[in-house]
Amino acid sequence: MKFFTLILHAIRDLVLRHLPIQRRLNPPGFAFIVHPRDYADVSRKYPIFRYIPQWAGEFFLRHFWPIVLSEVKGVLSKKSGKPIQGWVITIPLTAKQMMEDRDLTVRFIHKSLILSAKLGAKLIGLGALTASFTGRGTALAKVLDTYDLGLTTGAGYTSYIVAETTLKLADEVAIKKDTAVVAIVGAAGSIGSTVTRFLIDRGFKQFILIDTYKRENALKKKSEEFTASHEELKFSVSHQIQDVRTADIIITATNAPEALINENDPKPGSIIIDDAQPTDIHPDVILRRKDVIVSAAGTVHAEGIQANFNFGLKTKYDIFSCLAEVIMLSSHENCTIRAVGEIDMEYTNYIVGLAKEMHFGVATFQNSYKIITKRDIERVRSYHA
Repeated sequence: MKFFTLILHAIRDLVLRHLPIQRRLNPPGFAFIVHPRDYADVSRKYPIFRYIPQWAGEFFLRHFWPIVLSEVKGVLSKKSGKPIQGWVITIPLTAKQMMEDRDLTVRFIHKSLILSAKLGAKLIGLGALTASFTGRGTALAKVLDTYDLGLTTGAGYTSYIVAETTLKLADEVAIKKDTAVVAIVGAAGSIGSTVTRFLIDRGFKQFILIDTYKRENALKKKSEEFTASHEELKFSVSHQIQDVRTADIIITATNAPEALINENDPKPGSIIIDDAQPTDIHPDVILRRKDVIVSAAGTVHAEGIQANFNFGLKTKYDIFSCLAEVIMLSSHENCTIRAVGEIDMEYTNYIVGLAKEMHFGVATFQNSYKIITKRDIERVRSYHA
């Protein structure tokens, strides 16, 4: 029965996207666009995929369409107190498939925005890789204008939460800010560079900026920009992932769908803050390296908000920071904003203010396998005693 219900809902979503009518809701609704991280992720919505050969399943996904994954509950308008309708919508492609066909990916994202508008959404949030595949939303201007939609990539609040998670976990394990070496993988990107800025403001002084060889000049320019106003800072620039081995803190903020940090890379006593979907950390780092801590970043505790889908988060009312951002804007009925492209610090500070007002904050330290325990923290803290 559940299988047939899922099929009917999928057909509904296909038909709805082609209807001429766009719903008008008061207060306006919102939608959050995601994608499966890998093939195994697809079975979270459609369990039958566990029994389908991967090659056949991936062929099917390429010819499927965006669907409603879940309805988000618990969001209220700050103006009227009325409930606001929200949806999590997924494109069918996995991260690997997205990398293989960028044009198809963008077409699916366009379709997901149309489905969002037909449901009654006025504000769209981009999750996981959907932001980077659309130039952080800049490639979506035409469809946004056609359906009069606002959009946010969630990058501003995500950068803040990554920095706050780093700060809190470093304090828990007694890593000292003035002597710690921080390696940022993906440092030339919007989130990587903004996190660096936040950490500088919070007192960290030594950084290894890591990105691809093609972005080396951008890294050098970033480091010169930072040191121009903070002479005490020390930067090194690299395109070698192995250079994380000297770091006390590793932050990953790339768009690569494959694991980058391997079991032998982190040094004992280090902490790793992973802000990649899919993860940038090989499972063996979590499962076998008991002398380090791997914590997911971009995870927010939002009391009362229910995403109604198992994203693999470990505590009730935990959601992703990019979803939290679109929820905050929607609750204030700020549905015309277009927070696209590079991160704007004035806008980011505005979002941080909304988060404090709504009592959103860093979630319990966790990774894809477990909640980080006091014992885990004490074990790593012993390296800094």
